[in-house]
Amino acid sequence: MSTKPFNSVGGYSVGDESVSNVILANGDITTTNLTTTGIANLGNVGNVVISGGNANYLLQTDGSGNLTWTAPAATLTVYESNANAGNISNTTSNVSGILFDRDSGFQVYDIGNSNVLISLGSTFKTWIVDGQPNLVAQGEDEVQFIAGNNLIITTSNVPNPPTQLYKYIRFDADVHYVSNGTSNIDLPTANGNINFSVDGSANIAIITSTGIVANTIEVGDIYSKRNSIAVTSNTVIDSFGVAEYRSAKYSIRASDDTGYQAVEVLLIHNDINSYITIYGSLSMTGNDLVTLSSTINGSNVELLATGVGANTLVNLIGLYVPD
Repeated sequence: MSTKPFNSVGGYSVGDESVSNVILANGDITTTNLTTTGIANLGNVGNVVISGGNANYLLQTDGSGNLTWTAPAATLTVYESNANAGNISNTTSNVSGILFDRDSGFQVYDIGNSNVLISLGSTFKTWIVDGQPNLVAQGEDEVQFIAGNNLIITTSNVPNPPTQLYKYIRFDADVHYVSNGTSNIDLPTANGNINFSVDGSANIAIITSTGIVANTIEVGDIYSKRNSIAVTSNTVIDSFGVAEYRSAKYSIRASDDTGYQAVEVLLIHNDINSYITIYGSLSMTGNDLVTLSSTINGSNVELLATGVGANTLVNLIGLYVPD
C-alpha cells in the first residue's frame, strides 16, 4: 500500500490502498479497502457505488468511523378525526414529535422499552360544592345537573351575550310555585312586602315584620315571645298607634320578691283619652303587685305599670282590634 496522494483520470483497480488525499476527476476506482488521512474528493455522487444494503437504506456511523446499512426511520402522519363519523382533517405529514397539552388533561408516562403511555386526566379541576363531597373528574367523566323542587335549570349552546365565547348554565329558584300539600318556604331577609298568589282553594297568610295578616288563623296554643320588663314607676309595658287599633285586651303576668299575679285588662280609646278596666285578677299574695293605667302620648296609646314591691317584672300578651 502507498501513502502518496492519489489522482485518477481513468479506470483504476486496487486491492487495499492507503493514501493521504483522494481526488477523483473521472473514471472508476475499484477497491476493497480505501483509507485516506486527508481530503476525499470523489466528485459527483454518481461516481460512488457501495455494495450491500437494501433500497432506501441509510449509512449509519457508530462514532468510530465504522459504517453500517440501517433502515430509515418511518415517517409519521397525524390526522384529526371524528372517531364516530370517520371524518379526517388537518393532516400533518413528516411529524418528528407530538406534544400533549397538559392543561387539557393529557398525561405522558415513560413505561420503558421505548414505550410511553398517554392518558387523559381531568379536563376540569375539582368542583367544590358547599356542604357536599368534592367532585373529581376521572377521564372523560360527565357532569349531570339535576333540578330539585322549585329549581329551574336553563342551558344554552349560544353564547350569552353573543359577544362572549362561553356557553352557560343558569339556575333559577321558583319561589312562586308550591306543589300540592303542606310546604314550608324559607325566604331570605328582605325589605318591603313579600306577596304570594294562590291558585285554587289554598289558604294563605301574609307575614310581615310586625305580624301575620290573614282572614283566619287556626292555632292550638298562643305563646308570648316578649321579654319581661323591669317595672318601677309608670313604666310603659305596651304601646300601639292611635290610628292602628281602637281597643286591646291584655293577659299580664307580674312578679316581685313576694310572689306572682295574673291580670286581665281591657283598653279602649277615643283618639284623645284612653281607658282601662281590670276584669280579672289572681294574686298569690292576696294583694296587687302592680297598678295599671293608660294614656295617649303623641300618636301612641300606652299601657303603664307601677311596681308595688321590689324587683317587679311584667310580661304580657295582647290582642288588638282596629275600627
